[in-house]
Amino acid sequence: MRFAPEKTAINRMGRDGNPKMTMPTRFLLENGPQDLLTSAIFLGDCRVLDFGAGKSFDAQLISEYFDPDEDREYALDLSYEGVSYDPYPREGFEDRSEYPKGKFQLVVCNFVLNVLETEEQRQEVIQQVFSFLNTWKYAMFSVRSDSEINKKNYETKVSEDTFISKKTKEWYTVQKGFSESELVSFIKETMKGQGHVRHIPLSKKPSKDCTMVLFQKDIRFKSGESPKKKNESTL
Repeated sequence: MRFAPEKTAINRMGRDGNPKMTMPTRFLLENGPQDLLTSAIFLGDCRVLDFGAGKSFDAQLISEYFDPDEDREYALDLSYEGVSYDPYPREGFEDRSEYPKGKFQLVVCNFVLNVLETEEQRQEVIQQVFSFLNTWKYAMFSVRSDSEINKKNYETKVSEDTFISKKTKEWYTVQKGFSESELVSFIKETMKGQGHVRHIPLSKKPSKDCTMVLFQKDIRFKSGESPKKKNESTL
């Protein structure tokens, strides 16, 4: 039976037939640091990566959110590039399988860590995310909250706190919930000895169903070997 995390991807089209931004990304844009993307002015092009994008259009929609023609407080006139990447692309999104190149001002990783089966897989994703960041830039991780997963009453465990959420004869998916403190600690422990990353507390919480944390890549970050690509990965 095949582990199939791609089966957890949610349709991100609105009732009007237009793509809609995921809640954590919109929350970050509205409540995150004011220099989330503005400091990119000094670096030239502003590049955003949606890591584990699934069916999300966030990388493209962020450009519209910062459209200078829109009447928004943080509208910016930037040269913008949004990249969507997923090692397990769904049908119709095959172009997202190409491993990203270069560095980014912001990497969003929405509902990826909670659908991975092992701690090692989650650690590898975290390491990859930070490897794509320019110094002083931001990485946002969102997952299902522990309270949300506990409400589901999943019966079958694959580990102490990771549950099988759906199962067929051919494949299965999993879910693991995180509290904010657990997620922050896990990211810090994962990056220990590999570089300096700083947790940036947010003044508000997105929702009870979602745990979301923001990190910044410190100038003292130590560059090492790049994490393995998809065909070399345990993911």
